[in-house]
Amino acid sequence: MTFSISVVIPIYKLNSEEKLYYFNELVRSIVSNMVHGVNYSICEIIVIDDSPIFTNQKEVNIILEQLNGLCDVRYIINSKNEGQAFSRNVGSSIATGYYIHFIDQDDLISTEFYRNLLCKNKNFDIIMADCVHLSETKKSFYRLFTKFIFFRAKNLRQLRFFLFNNIANSPGQYIVKNRVVQKVNGFPLLVNKGSDDFGIFLRFIETEHTFKFVNKSKFHYRTHIGQASNILNMRLAEMNAFEEHEYSFMNLMYWIRLVKLEPLFSPLRIIFYKLFYVTFK
Repeated sequence: MTFSISVVIPIYKLNSEEKLYYFNELVRSIVSNMVHGVNYSICEIIVIDDSPIFTNQKEVNIILEQLNGLCDVRYIINSKNEGQAFSRNVGSSIATGYYIHFIDQDDLISTEFYRNLLCKNKNFDIIMADCVHLSETKKSFYRLFTKFIFFRAKNLRQLRFFLFNNIANSPGQYIVKNRVVQKVNGFPLLVNKGSDDFGIFLRFIETEHTFKFVNKSKFHYRTHIGQASNILNMRLAEMNAFEEHEYSFMNLMYWIRLVKLEPLFSPLRIIFYKLFYVTFK
């Protein structure tokens, strides 16, 4: 079976040589994954520009020219700044691939990223790669026992206790079935723009979507001054993401939210997180 993949890239203010360089590096890493005779095909690249006034559209189009003849390319420009979640949802609304890969403008993927994710044609809802920093390409973002849990998990709900930490997995790290994205209505449009990574994770775990972790595929993330994650108040962002969910007293998520967001329960959060590590099966 061959799986089709739509790659959705939200971009914002690509108005400097540095930012254009990062975007070009991302596109080049995608091109390196376009090979024949494998179990996937990149059917389209969808670029959503959320800063029509500030982006150098001419240079963006020049960078996208390297995709000519390799797949369909769509460059869509929002009429005004709407936020990353909005742009991702625009892309997913027109994506035709069996899987969707949302990746930011300044990150990268390894060679054979998709091939390794889809090896043996396993039909999982969400398939996640290892995460490494661009400055330390051989050092995983995860501790060994965290990886052990990822390997053992069969569905995303088994990873609910990872909500106790302050890290939201970037969508660039995983591919997700198109129908799953539509089922959860895409990314939540939150007041705290930038917390949508955490928000869609909350939506995913409402139902038992099947999950697979593949260590051989590497997602390379970049950190730099001025990016959203550096200026985001994570606690406010998480509170904002939880607001769209109503959990009953008997729901485990009710207690996860309570312990995670209330400073009074901070010691309990650490204890519960450790217990999860020890007792995971």
